[in-house]
Amino acid sequence: SQIVTYGAPAARHGEQAASARTGPRPVPAPSPAGWVRPAQAGLAALAAGACVMWGRLFLADVHHNIAIAYSKQGNWPEALSNYNAVIRFNPTYAMTRYFKGNVYNDRWDADEHGFLKVTYDPESDPPGGRPRTDADRALEKYLDVKRVAPNYVQTHFQVANVYKKLAQQYERDGRKADSAEMWRTSIEHYRRAIRLDPVFPRNYFEMAWAYVNLGRWTDAEAAFIAALKKKPDYAEAYVNLGNVYYMQKKY
Repeated sequence: SQIVTYGAPAARHGEQAASARTGPRPVPAPSPAGWVRPAQAGLAALAAGACVMWGRLFLADVHHNIAIAYSKQGNWPEALSNYNAVIRFNPTYAMTRYFKGNVYNDRWDADEHGFLKVTYDPESDPPGGRPRTDADRALEKYLDVKRVAPNYVQTHFQVANVYKKLAQQYERDGRKADSAEMWRTSIEHYRRAIRLDPVFPRNYFEMAWAYVNLGRWTDAEAAFIAALKKKPDYAEAYVNLGNVYYMQKKY
């Protein structure tokens, strides 16, 4: 038998009529709760991370300037303590590593005869490490700078100065072969500094002085002249150039 459903066709007809009058029903917008809240949380996390990073960089700058002030006073322990704080807050800060090397280079902890002391420094040496000299510590810090910033030109100049001072110490100690090796090593680093900064007259002057100590008069003459070309009123270079001419019998 056939089943008849009363009312259903009329209802469907009514829906169609309503649809014709009002147009298609709008699709409801998705609830923003599904994506806004995670996005807000992500932005908040980013903002918090940025604040933490900014705070660390700010503290690094504060300790860096405090360390410079202590260095100018010759208060090496406080200077080193603050430079170490800078590196903790900003490990990539090349200038701080360079200045820390300068602390050891300037402190140059030596005895009354000018010979470097071999000591253990808790602010400078690793826990349980071997005793070292300030020359060792300075060279280590300058090497750290080169790893972070290979073309940090002052680093090469200061490394050369460390080897110059070692050459002078070995000469006082009668270790002529070791002294000559240190002079040669200093020349290598002065040359590197000149390649990066060919206009700084002190590079040429110091290199010339190393040549003088090796008895390489022609090389010394050329380096002093180069220094004078960069700085025509370099009185000290004129005096030493005159001495070099005298040693070559160029009267």
